Amino acid sequence: MLVIGEPILRGCLRCLRRGTEFQIGYPLNMMRLGWRSDRAVDVLLIDEPANFYNGVGCKFEEDRNMPCSLPGNGGFLTAIAMMAGGFTGPDGKPRTVGFPPAWQARAEGFQPFP
Repeated sequence: MLVIGEPILRGCLRCLRRGTEFQIGYPLNMMRLGWRSDRAVDVLLIDEPANFYNGVGCKFEEDRNMPCSLPGNGGFLTAIAMMAGGFTGPDGKPRTVGFPPAWQARAEGFQPFP
C-alpha cells in the first residue's frame, strides 16, 4: 500500500538532496512504502553535483575535498542488499523488493533487512 503520494515524495526529495547523504534513508524508505526498486535506483543515481561516482564506483565529493564518501557508498550498497533480501515488515513478516526488471539479476543468501 502506498501511503505517501508522489507529489509529497518529490517535495521531500527536493529538500533532502540539498544534503550529500540522502541516499542513506530515502531509497530504503521508498521501497518500504511500496515504490518500485527502479524508482529507488533513480534516486540513488540522481544527477546532482553532490551525487557523483568516480570511475571505480566510489561516491566522490570534490567540493568538500572528500576522495571517498563512505556514508553515500554505504547507502547505495544497503539499498542493493535490501533489493536482494527484502525487509522485515511492521508485522514481523518478510517483504520482498526485488531488482529492477531491466537488470535481469538474481541473488542468493541475503537476509531480510531489519
